[in-house]
Amino acid sequence: MASEMLRGIKDEVGIREAREEGTEKKGGYRGKADVLSQTVILDQPGSAVVKPSETLKIPCKVSVSVTSAHWAWVRQKAGSALEYIGYIAIGGGTFCASIFQGKVTFTRDTSKNELYFEMPNMRSEDSGTYYCARDTVTEGNQNSL
Repeated sequence: MASEMLRGIKDEVGIREAREEGTEKKGGYRGKADVLSQTVILDQPGSAVVKPSETLKIPCKVSVSVTSAHWAWVRQKAGSALEYIGYIAIGGGTFCASIFQGKVTFTRDTSKNELYFEMPNMRSEDSGTYYCARDTVTEGNQNSL
């Protein structure tokens, strides 16, 4: 199921690094995704540096209501494929891939249309690029919640 979600995220949402797109803006990346005839803008900070044992907290500002979709988080380590972390559902419930259970937290602020990813006790092996994305695969499969 996780590989199907990743394939859907990559195919339908089209995660791109801003450097490839040339859309770096205000120190953040703006990823553009055409989903179901609606353009969704995802705006994340360009980079964050945390020391071992510190907490990583990544905001993701979305251009639509955070309650309008499921929102996934994925990670890409240098030289590796995308790795599915989990999602926060329309209703606010969360799901984590088994290797991330108890290690990460997904939250949202509905008044700001912002999503947050938090990972305490960072280790060097947690280094990578983290992305938020609209999770269109899980949205169509309500039985997975």
